Amino acid sequence: MMVFNAWYYSFSPGVAQYISTHWAERAVMKVVLYPLVGILYLTANVYKETSAYPEIAVLLSGLLASSLIGAFYLGLPLSLVRSKIRRLRTSVHIEKYLAFTLIGAIALLMAGEVMFSPILLMGSSAVIVLSTLSLSALTTSRRIAAKL
Repeated sequence: MMVFNAWYYSFSPGVAQYISTHWAERAVMKVVLYPLVGILYLTANVYKETSAYPEIAVLLSGLLASSLIGAFYLGLPLSLVRSKIRRLRTSVHIEKYLAFTLIGAIALLMAGEVMFSPILLMGSSAVIVLSTLSLSALTTSRRIAAKL
């Protein structure tokens, strides 16, 4: 979260200032952000339903949020590009590598919990989010591009 917050707040105040004075851009941003609000609402409900086990609740809601955000915001646009440009059609090997990376990061997350290691928890969490985003984006784009 510290890395994300540093990145996000490095540009978001300027973007918010700009959007507040430009109605067309504000309307576009609303359309772009509505799916994100829905994804976050869904994942908040998953967290609430599994909150009796907080560590599992965080992992499940994080995996769900990352995969849906990756599929929608990266996978859908990438599928259009991949359907038009054949050399961008990656093999399933990259997806397998990302899946193994994700499983390894989850194992490191569990180790970080057991050892009470904040560094291991932060590092494994970042790898989980990034590998889930990438894996869902590539899988979504591959499947949609094949149908197009």
